Amino acid sequence: MISHWCNWSRDVIEIRFSDNHSSEIDQKVKSLLSDLDSTVIRHTSEDGNSQFILQHCSCDKLPPPTLQSIERHECLELQPKIYVNGWEYYHVISFSSQDLNSLVKELQNTSNVEIISKTTVSENAIHDALLVPTSSIIGGLTEKQAWSLLTAFENGYYEIPRRSTAEQISLRTNITRTNYTDHLRKAELKIISSIVPYLKMKSPEFRAEQDSVT
Repeated sequence: MISHWCNWSRDVIEIRFSDNHSSEIDQKVKSLLSDLDSTVIRHTSEDGNSQFILQHCSCDKLPPPTLQSIERHECLELQPKIYVNGWEYYHVISFSSQDLNSLVKELQNTSNVEIISKTTVSENAIHDALLVPTSSIIGGLTEKQAWSLLTAFENGYYEIPRRSTAEQISLRTNITRTNYTDHLRKAELKIISSIVPYLKMKSPEFRAEQDSVT
């Protein structure tokens, strides 16, 4: 999977891959840089995740010029772009359904287009949509913690009433209940801890109450 950020001065390209493909990835990256007529000014690599910062912006050479279409229809692109298995994924904010429909129609003239999800966002919430990165919420989770949380959700653990208990989920997944709940509780604690600052901004009454206690 390739993630691509750009600030019109530099490109940041992040590539996630399995360790046994590292040499193959290195060769493809060198080929990509040659095609872009660019060089790497910084490269970090750890646990199947390599990040490259390019010497200059190469947006006009990376496939295809979708950004121009997004801007032409008065929409905003939220970075990063994602490239995986021959598909490109974009997160776009549109200020009218007409603009969004026009954008999709234009893209369909040259590409296969699928809308994965569409959500209505209040104009007052656009600031939050632009500035709260997912990495600040889920970036600290381990793979086991993320898996435990997703498994709980998919099995109805968080529904009211619950469709499954932690013990039932552990039996289905052949993991001890203690081990499963340990990963689940740690995942919940990390996510709740990461969103507490935003909750405090949302609830001035809580802040005022805490200030009066202290």
